[in-house]
Amino acid sequence: MKDQKNAKNRGSDSFLFSLFHRLMNTKEQEQSDAAEEQEKPKDVETAEKAEHDLPDILDTPVASELLFYRMKWKEMTQPEGAVPLRNFIHGEDIPKEDILKWMEKASKKAEELLEERNRRMEADAGDDSLDADLMIMTPKDGLSAWCFVFPPLSGGKNLSNVSIMSEITAHGIMTGIEKGCLELASQDEFAMKWFKIAQGTPPVHGEDAVLTENYPHTAGTPQLIEKEDGNVDFHELNWVIKINNGDEICSFTHATKGVDGKDVFGRVIKAKIGKDVRLPDGINTVVKKEEGRILSLADGMLSYKNGKFHVSELLEIRGDVATATGNIDAHCDVLIQGNILSGYTVKSLGNIIVKGMVDRSTVIAGKDVYIAYGMAGGGTGTLDAGGTVRCKYLENVNVRATGDVITESIVNSQVSCDRSIFVNTGRGAVVGGRLLAMDRIEAKIIGNRAHGNTVLLIEPSVHFQEIKMQLGIEYANISSSIRNEEEKERKETLKNLLDEMEEREKLLKNGQIIADIIYPVAEVSFQGLSRIIEREENSVRLFRDAEGIQIGMK
Repeated sequence: MKDQKNAKNRGSDSFLFSLFHRLMNTKEQEQSDAAEEQEKPKDVETAEKAEHDLPDILDTPVASELLFYRMKWKEMTQPEGAVPLRNFIHGEDIPKEDILKWMEKASKKAEELLEERNRRMEADAGDDSLDADLMIMTPKDGLSAWCFVFPPLSGGKNLSNVSIMSEITAHGIMTGIEKGCLELASQDEFAMKWFKIAQGTPPVHGEDAVLTENYPHTAGTPQLIEKEDGNVDFHELNWVIKINNGDEICSFTHATKGVDGKDVFGRVIKAKIGKDVRLPDGINTVVKKEEGRILSLADGMLSYKNGKFHVSELLEIRGDVATATGNIDAHCDVLIQGNILSGYTVKSLGNIIVKGMVDRSTVIAGKDVYIAYGMAGGGTGTLDAGGTVRCKYLENVNVRATGDVITESIVNSQVSCDRSIFVNTGRGAVVGGRLLAMDRIEAKIIGNRAHGNTVLLIEPSVHFQEIKMQLGIEYANISSSIRNEEEKERKETLKNLLDEMEEREKLLKNGQIIADIIYPVAEVSFQGLSRIIEREENSVRLFRDAEGIQIGMK
């Protein structure tokens, strides 16, 4: 009777598994057919939506072999139907790229265990039990190890800690073994679920060096920029970038080596070394490696050429200052091989050299100005120099210079300088306009036979007086409360500058106007005292003494 009952159980298990398998396959086929009947995406947007709507891999139905094993373990009489893969996982960090293969192997293992149980039932009519078993899998990177326990059936034996550890060791797993994983393997909560038993240490890869550039690569190249109204200002091309000694051009971080990791097999996982960045340090720049900075070594103009930033102490314009260059505003010396066309502005904290001529434009230099072929200002042109002005001729120009003005001809121009005006080479003529100097005015010819009005003055310039007043105010302010050594030194410097300016003013009494010919009507003035030249004077020297303005021999 007992043999008949066991035979009946074996037949029942085989029949149930066959029926269960067919049922699950039928459902899977129905799902596949339904998916094929869905309309294919008709455009890119629909295709993207369809891809976005694909089910998560963890929603994949589990194979029938595993479901049947679980049904026998839980002693269920009815199949569960489709069960998603996520119900067979404990933990969120399961490697999804490997889980399908693992589940396939687990399904095959379940089938083998059930077949073994059937063989044992046939061999031993009185025993349908099955001892617990397990699988251990690791992903390709070897950074974790996962265990899947098949619980015992019909009173079979549970896994012992020794057998579990033996299996772990057999797989070569030696580092990062999770504390308490042996106990988890015998708990129903973790049965028929993948759970982590070991975790390696991933490498911390080195970081690449990062370069931060403070200036654009268009530095040193004229750019046409459209304004809000849609027009392009050809005068402002924004290509001359001024830079000072010590200014930061770039900053950078250094590449790091990283930290090696170790997988669950005890193998070292080498960290990737960060990549260095090529530094764009060019002429007149310096790399401060410890600070992670590239600095300018000079005052000048910044440019970017051949992958490097350069600082030039001379800006050379190989043609005219015109639409191709726009206005110029530089810290360095400026050399213009051509002309400065009407309406443009050239500024520099250094010297400005023009190999051609200057039309109705604005030229402002912190130091000297040299113009080879003169300047025709048309009444609006302006020339301002912190040093000396040397020019072939000046016609209808407004000129201010801290140093001397040296030229061959001045016509109808307003000229003011803090030193002397020399018009004693070439034609050497001063015709019309107003000339002011603090030392002397020398010319071959002053005025003309047409009796045009020419005004000559020896007195402090407006610029000189403004500077003196500013220095006096600063000196008074700093003298009232000196708080540190720096302010004490500044006070001393201001005092010396003011003393020098006082001496300069005292020397005004030695001022003179010298000419080969002075035509009437010319007006001369020495520190507010004026005299009209009413007749032609030859080879003369005009000066002021206690009795007034005198006309003497040259």
